[in-house]
Amino acid sequence: MEGYVKHIVKVHLKKGICSKKSLMDDKINIDLRSKILQNALFIEDGINGLLIGYLAIFDKEKTKNFGNKAGIPFKSKIDLLFDINVLNKEEHFNLELQMIFRNKFLHDLNFNSFRYAIENLDNGIINKLNKFIEDEDGEDMDIEEKYWKAYYNLYGANAKMILKKFQVRDDKITERKDFIVGLTSSFETAIDLSFGLVSDINQILEDSDLKHPKILELSNKILSKCKLFTEKMMTEPEMIYNRQLIQNTKISTLEDLLK
Repeated sequence: MEGYVKHIVKVHLKKGICSKKSLMDDKINIDLRSKILQNALFIEDGINGLLIGYLAIFDKEKTKNFGNKAGIPFKSKIDLLFDINVLNKEEHFNLELQMIFRNKFLHDLNFNSFRYAIENLDNGIINKLNKFIEDEDGEDMDIEEKYWKAYYNLYGANAKMILKKFQVRDDKITERKDFIVGLTSSFETAIDLSFGLVSDINQILEDSDLKHPKILELSNKILSKCKLFTEKMMTEPEMIYNRQLIQNTKISTLEDLLK
């Protein structure tokens, strides 16, 4: 993380945006900026993972937008998750709030402390961050420590939310897998029971002493219908397709399930 921040510093030095003296005075505050960058990278990696999971992208290395390579902006990613109902309004809002601080601390050299951030950001943004101040952090607490803790609570809330979304996704996959397995098993059982019933009826009629002409005629009709049912079960295109589907159903991975 420090390497990236130092690179930014060198660029600003080269452009004359800041002086070596300002760096010597710890104006940059690399430690703080590095922590904020690290938190942002963890969150973005989690967001990429959610998109890969919910969009059923199975090869992370090939995706142009949600892997380690530069793709669509973070804002567009969380907007997409909101659009497909993975994120609610509050969750989307909290992610945006963390990214505001990320962008300020990484792209504006003046933002070298939370004290400066509180004094220079819009009141609306500060009020939003205030929601993450703990009750015991009173007014006499040092401003820097107070708002660093609030920011870190924001980061923690976002991280926990992402982990919960992964768990919800896993639960849905398990539920869907159980449903599909149960459905195919039920269909297979129904076919077996149907063939068993037809076989039993045939056997009963064949073993019966059918001397009365009308009873004999009825038994022949029943046998004929049973044979017709068996033939249709074996030759009807839809039944053939369903049997092949059951035989080919192998649900062992997420990719198998969502194919």
